[in-house]
Amino acid sequence: MLFALCILTLVPHVYATFRNRPDPSYNASSNLRPENITNLDYRFYQTVGSYYNGTMTFSLSFRSEDPADDDSDKVCSELINKTLSIERRAMVAILEPSPDDGNDNPILLVIYTWDESVNLTGSDIYHDYQHSELYSADPHGSASLGTYWHLSTSNKTTTTPTSYTISGTHSPTSFAADDFLRFNFSQRCLPPTGRSSIPSDLSNRYLFSGGLLQPGWDDADDARKWAGTFPTPAIEVVFGAGEATVEVTGLFDIGSSGSGSSSLVGGLSASFRGAVDGNRSDELVLGKRGPVWTHSLGFRGQPLAGDSKGVRGNGAGWEWVLVLVLVSVACADWPWSRIAP
Repeated sequence: MLFALCILTLVPHVYATFRNRPDPSYNASSNLRPENITNLDYRFYQTVGSYYNGTMTFSLSFRSEDPADDDSDKVCSELINKTLSIERRAMVAILEPSPDDGNDNPILLVIYTWDESVNLTGSDIYHDYQHSELYSADPHGSASLGTYWHLSTSNKTTTTPTSYTISGTHSPTSFAADDFLRFNFSQRCLPPTGRSSIPSDLSNRYLFSGGLLQPGWDDADDARKWAGTFPTPAIEVVFGAGEATVEVTGLFDIGSSGSGSSSLVGGLSASFRGAVDGNRSDELVLGKRGPVWTHSLGFRGQPLAGDSKGVRGNGAGWEWVLVLVLVSVACADWPWSRIAP
């Protein structure tokens, strides 16, 4: 009876030691989790940080590149001098920066947006211009690619801090923002003159992509003709343990390709609001000078709910055998005579 009690008492403690032991191959200075424990093939969740699911709304205020010109022959010319609002589903990752990315940004920011009808695992999302993304720096920590956005912490001092505020501007030497604006306007613009619908051979004319304009670029002088003032693209991120908001502003230039291609310009305001994904996020520590996360998900030996794979360092079948052998030896050597009646 006492032997069995000893077994039942020691097994959980010994197994916990095996289950939570550090992975000898894991680099403790890395911002990556020991293993992608989400059981998803999507690459979004491998880094320590906070993940938010929500909606991003793109507000595009179109302008005429040259008011003296007749824009009627342009594809989607009916949008000029109007504001178009496009709402997309979005995931925003606010992550611990890599020690190898070569910049002083307090976070690594990643934004994915996609149309409601898009299958994220499909191969057509880029061809149909229904998906876009934004990075503050190379997500793989390559210092050679430089910093896309220069960010800094601007916390507001409160008695009980509930969030962090990160703001910054786009790097004048980076073209990373070129992938942020990708739209399929085939359902938002009129077909060619004399046509009741858009012919398949002209569909590329309605696929627009581009990015935010920089004051120092070669086309800046042309942009000043229609924009007047020329602000540097800016971003502000406010996030806490429960929700996050993101605001991206600047001037844009997007163009289509193929025969009869055209470009559209104007001002952009892109706004995100979303709730934290508690199953995919690490614990955010508030009240510090900059964002800090407790390395929790994938480090405590607890798999995500519904994840049959578990995490690296979890006890496997052979470990259970070793645990039972060690506990049996320990219990067999116990000085039972000291507690015998």
